[in-house]
Amino acid sequence: MERGESRRAESHRPVTDILRSLGADLQRLVGMQIELALAEVHQKISQAGHALLALACGLLLALAAFLVVLQAVVQALAQSMPAWLAAALIGALVAAVAAVWIWAALRALHTENLMPRRTMDAIRRDKQLIKETLS
Repeated sequence: MERGESRRAESHRPVTDILRSLGADLQRLVGMQIELALAEVHQKISQAGHALLALACGLLLALAAFLVVLQAVVQALAQSMPAWLAAALIGALVAAVAAVWIWAALRALHTENLMPRRTMDAIRRDKQLIKETLS
């Protein structure tokens, strides 16, 4: 069958066949979108888990820094000796490391980083394609 004959035969298909075909295509499309969304959500949950681990490490270091700084204050008040200076410097260093870890973890947990962008883009494209096809 030539190309022109194929188009004529397709244009004479019953409306019910066309609607049935369209329904099956839409069902496949929705199924694929759900699969994509699930895969992307799984990936985002994994990223959030890593960020939460980094946040926990940062908070643990912050606690250690707080304890070291408190120890420095105790030593300074108790003896007024140079040992407090060393403890204060170590406490400040641990606090700086903790701040960097917490900042990085919070940045990774920002809501924009957790959005399923590819799925949303694919749905927008599919919606536009359906509008163009039906008009």
